[in-house]
Amino acid sequence: MRLLWPALSSVLLCACAFVNPDERGREVEVAYFGVQGQCQLLGEVSAHVPHRIAGIERSEIRVRDELESLARNEAAELGADTIEPVGEPERGRQSFRAYRCR
Repeated sequence: MRLLWPALSSVLLCACAFVNPDERGREVEVAYFGVQGQCQLLGEVSAHVPHRIAGIERSEIRVRDELESLARNEAAELGADTIEPVGEPERGRQSFRAYRCR
């Protein structure tokens, strides 16, 4: 049992890595209340992160933050500068519309 705890805790710590937007992703804005102005829809991006680790639900805020960060990174690859969530996150998955507004 004493050997099990260190192994389990190291697995849990590795699985909780926080996803940050990369350099280009940091320039992508999130339009929580809809896209304003003249924007060109470039496509849709999807993000997926673990919502449970070892059967334990992760923080909803952390899951949302990680989904948004991944979506911002992917949207930047499309040349987008704005993303808009499409619905609420569900089981660690969420879709976003990617736009060029500037």
